[in-house]
Amino acid sequence: MNISSSNWDGQLLQAEVTANPYPYYHQLRNHSPIYYDGILQMWLVTEYDLAVAILGDRERFSSHRDIEFILRRAGATQTSEHPVCRQLVHSLTYSDPPDHTRLRKLINKAFAPKVMQRIRPHIGEIVDQLLAALGSRREMDILADLAYPLTQIVICELLGVEPDMRDRFKGWADDFVAVLGTTQDAPEVLRRADRSSVELYDYFRKIVAKRRLNPEADLISGLALAQEAGDSLTEDELFATCAVLLTGGYETTANLIGNGTLALLRHPEQRQQLLRNPESLPLAIEELLRYDSPAQWGQRRAKCDVQLAGVTIKAGETVLIGRAAANRDPAQFLDPDQLDLRRDPNPHIAFGYGIHFCIGAELARIEATVTFERLLPYLETMTLSTESLQWRPNMHVRGLTALPVTF
Repeated sequence: MNISSSNWDGQLLQAEVTANPYPYYHQLRNHSPIYYDGILQMWLVTEYDLAVAILGDRERFSSHRDIEFILRRAGATQTSEHPVCRQLVHSLTYSDPPDHTRLRKLINKAFAPKVMQRIRPHIGEIVDQLLAALGSRREMDILADLAYPLTQIVICELLGVEPDMRDRFKGWADDFVAVLGTTQDAPEVLRRADRSSVELYDYFRKIVAKRRLNPEADLISGLALAQEAGDSLTEDELFATCAVLLTGGYETTANLIGNGTLALLRHPEQRQQLLRNPESLPLAIEELLRYDSPAQWGQRRAKCDVQLAGVTIKAGETVLIGRAAANRDPAQFLDPDQLDLRRDPNPHIAFGYGIHFCIGAELARIEATVTFERLLPYLETMTLSTESLQWRPNMHVRGLTALPVTF
């Protein structure tokens, strides 16, 4: 049945839900695990089995997301005229087979597990340098001093971005993330994203031209020269891919480190268990991903009328899939609101599911594991500097604006 209730419609956009969405997810799941929000004009899915079914169903659901809706939320009118729209429509994230298959095949080589494991020692060196830079300080902002610089350096090095351009890339990535998940009618957010999109394309256009003449051992060179079965990336696909890798490789992993550190600080018994058993860190990372997922939602559009869980999703309608809500579904996870760093098995979908499973999952796991390995001595005495923490107004990407701690 198609439920329409003003008590539920639009609640996902409220600041109090953004700050703590999990009670809302539980209440909506109990009310209706697949619910049509008349304000968002989308179906909201909060049940694990339904989420997995839709994410894995490429025959009836498309990944060509409702980009127009995203941009309208930010105040756009003629959405196709916005430069940021061009970046989105040509990206791996928003594509279906056969384009998705071709794009992913070209990119997979750069993110293969063996390649990621080879750079693991270097990631450790970066974390060590960032922590050493604290000197005699006994306080830091986990995000500003550690998580963001780490992920920024790593993804920029992988792409082949010059060190003096990293801060510019951070600004561009921040603008893209802000527009994709804004919960506000924010024309200025859209203007910044458009400006950043133009600047990013201009940068990539110049650097790709250089790499084609003089290739280097970086991802941009690999993508620029990629040939697989007689096919290659178009110019728009190449630029969009670099932009999405920049944003995804920088933002979500930083929030995994931030959200994970906060979870450990607020669960001292789990923190002590990890300190006593550091070998359990890989399991702990999976639980931190499940418990407070940096990427909260996925999105699909129905290709045809679909009967699902007693409702009819009409062709062309958009489905918002609650990956974080599914990760707290009591039908799938025992005591889902409890942080259990030894939870095993842990079939969370923080990295998605199906053909769109996050291409950077291995890199994110390595970065988080190496970071927490180095943070363990600090965690013994670490405390929050304040309980007045602020979450970013973004329904898709869950992350704090700052995480100040003392140790």
